[in-house]
Amino acid sequence: MKYILAIALCLQGLQAVAASAQSPVPPTAASAAPGDAAGAPMSVTLQAEARTDYQAARILYMDQDYAGALVKFQRAYGLSGEPRLLWNMAACEKFLRHYAAVLRLLERYEREYRGVMSPGHRAEFTDVLKTVRLLVTRVHVLADPDGAHVFLDEVLVGTTPLAEPLLVDLGQRKIRIHKSGYKDHLITRTFSDTSEVILRLRLQLEQHQGTLAVSASVSDAIRVDGRLVGHGVWQGLLPSGEHALRVTASGMRAFERQVFIEDDRTRNLYVRLDSEPASGISPLLWVAMGLAAASGVAVASYFALRSDSSSTSELMPGSWGTYPLP
Repeated sequence: MKYILAIALCLQGLQAVAASAQSPVPPTAASAAPGDAAGAPMSVTLQAEARTDYQAARILYMDQDYAGALVKFQRAYGLSGEPRLLWNMAACEKFLRHYAAVLRLLERYEREYRGVMSPGHRAEFTDVLKTVRLLVTRVHVLADPDGAHVFLDEVLVGTTPLAEPLLVDLGQRKIRIHKSGYKDHLITRTFSDTSEVILRLRLQLEQHQGTLAVSASVSDAIRVDGRLVGHGVWQGLLPSGEHALRVTASGMRAFERQVFIEDDRTRNLYVRLDSEPASGISPLLWVAMGLAAASGVAVASYFALRSDSSSTSELMPGSWGTYPLP
């Protein structure tokens, strides 16, 4: 709690300090005296658009719109390169509770402005820097192979090997490592102290395959894409896409299906074969036998009717006689 209070007290006045600070002497101007630019506020030294953005940032900051003020300070810095704006940007990040960003800006501010800091400002800066470091964890990411993109809370922060450790705010954070042709490596971790953390990762090659698991009766033959893979129960890896599954057994109807396999997914199938018809007579033979039976009935009926007619009809001499048609 005391650290948070300390940083609140130290950083609360960053805007006022930065606005009233003396203009720094450029490091390359070795002949210039440190006091040459004394008393020149940024509202005077900044030019054109940079000055407009700076003044807008001050208004937003005083209105406690720290996100908007940060955008304007960043634009003013991009246009002017004025290092004192880094201090102002750090003040905005503090109120947004982005302590890792505060630390990055302060370390950069020290590199660019250290040669012209007054003793009083140097002491204040040192206190602020010590306090912020208590709220940030340094994380070293070592990935094999190199050339992987590192994302912190889905924001790209660098490519391995990293030139310097990641500065990570305390609390739960997500670190994702991405490299084309390899599986993403995601780490979700709660950072609770300021000790340095080392993450060593070996990336795995990306393979487009999934698992097919088939369960059938003990003696059933299982074939995938025409190849016998087992009997009864089988499970194995297959390339992603469609595959032909066939399950057979003697005296049973074959089971056939096209199965789609997805990346890193398991497809489970339970197969129960149906019995073939009880008789072994083929359907064509059944048809032939039916036609033959029907013909026999017709012939028998004809001769039976003919016999009955002959017995009752009177025959005329010298004639064929008359017969009713069946």
